[in-house]
Order: sequence, then structure tokens, then C-alpha cells
Amino acid sequence: MLIPTKVSEKELWANGRELLYFIGVNGAGKSTLAKRLADRCIKHGGIVIIDSENRAYNKEFDCANTGSTDQSVHRQVIDGAIALIEEWKRSDANLVIVDRWYESYDIELSLSSLEEIEAALKSSGFRVRVVHLIVGGSFSGADDFASMSARMAHTKANRPAAWWDTGRRLRSAFGEELLQTVHFEEASREIAGDSKTICPPDSEHISKSLQQYQPKIVLTFGKIASEAVAPHFNGRIIQVPHPAARQPGTVDKLRAAASEYADFVKSLGEGARS
Repeated sequence: MLIPTKVSEKELWANGRELLYFIGVNGAGKSTLAKRLADRCIKHGGIVIIDSENRAYNKEFDCANTGSTDQSVHRQVIDGAIALIEEWKRSDANLVIVDRWYESYDIELSLSSLEEIEAALKSSGFRVRVVHLIVGGSFSGADDFASMSARMAHTKANRPAAWWDTGRRLRSAFGEELLQTVHFEEASREIAGDSKTICPPDSEHISKSLQQYQPKIVLTFGKIASEAVAPHFNGRIIQVPHPAARQPGTVDKLRAAASEYADFVKSLGEGARS
């Protein structure tokens, strides 16, 4: 965004027509930064659209069409992207924030397909900024930026089956509205080089995150996270199975935890955050 030398932030947002398009691995902070930017814009009178998972990027669609070479499938992805751009054009939004999009699909879109989407973006009237968020810390199995970028961009045939279940199970158990009250953090800043590697929890990172967000309650997903958080938090902890766990009863336990958390949020009243 070009910022004039003498202009208030209120004038800046009110006259803006910006599209921020975040890409990055899970845990890079895309959703967190999107929410903070949206809050800033709204605070100064701007209109914001946050278009995230299941809109710009649809995991269910991706799952159903992984590895497809069917051109009609490719056409659906292109038409869906262009339809979204047209929807944003018709809106009064000063800021559109996109958390993942067509680069995340396993479908190998042709150059001409990508150019069609890019042309629609250029003619949209929005100033487009693509922001690649990089996770700090060490990278297990990836020694440089190129390796990390390749891991993010090329995930075909490497995703475990449970990868598709994580978000789906969370949305099913908690619901979208309740999930919006949760701030998610990884137990480790380290990124594994493959799906089989389990990175050890980072005690310093956990402690700093708790100090930063000052949660009233913590949900820990999986045994490793539960054991790592306990020494650092004296408040209420709800221990939840990892959404990708294959043990019997995982879904029922997720729903029970969601019910317990919903009751807690309700007791705090509007504006509760964890």
C-alpha cells in the first residue's frame, strides 16, 4: 500500500482497496496476522472480508480431487477463484484477506490456468499483495529456505490420510463459531521434514506463548502437548485427543471437550478468548 505523507489511518483504510494473500506452512501465523490486520482496519472504519479455508481454498474439494488430471476439475478450481474475485469486486471491502488459495491445491494447474486467475486479479481494482510467512526457528530435515518452500508447495502423495481429518473433525466437534474464540499455537516452532517425524515440544516457546496471550483456559491436543503445557500453566486445562488420532472414541472425546469448552466460554460471557 502506498502511504501519502499526510493522511490519517482512518482516511487510509477508508480509501483503500487492498487484497492481502497469505501463503505459508501450518503454524506460520497466517490466521493470527489476518485477524489482527482485520481488527486494525475495522477499528478505523474500514470494511474487511476475511476469506479463509473452505472459501478461497476448499480442503474438502482438494481432498476429493487430489491428483486428478481431469480438465473439468481444473476448470472448477479456476471458475471458483474467478467467481470469488467477482464477489469481492461487487463488495465495498477496503481490505480482503485470503488465507491460502489456489497454490495449496494438489491439482497441478497449467500456466494458462494460473494466468487466467492472475488476469482476473489484475482487473479487479484491488492492489494485490502476496505475503509469504516464514516460521522462525530450526527446520528438521530442511536446511534452507528453498527446502522449506518446496515442502510447502509440493505435498502431493506425502500427506497422511489423517491430514484430511484434522480440520474436518475440529469443525464438526466445535463448530466454526466456537473455533473463532480459540487461538491456536503449535507446541514446537520446529518444522518436520516429513509427516512421520514428531518434533519435541519447545518449552521456551510454550512459556512465551502463554505469557503473550494470557489465556483463561488451555486446550491441549494430544498427549505430547498436554504433558508439555502442564508445567507452565496453573489454570484450567482441557486435555483433548489429537484430531488426527486413530484410536476408537476420538470423535466422541472431541465433542465432549467442545461441550466443556463451550460451557466455559458461555460462563465468561461475550469476548472470551483462549
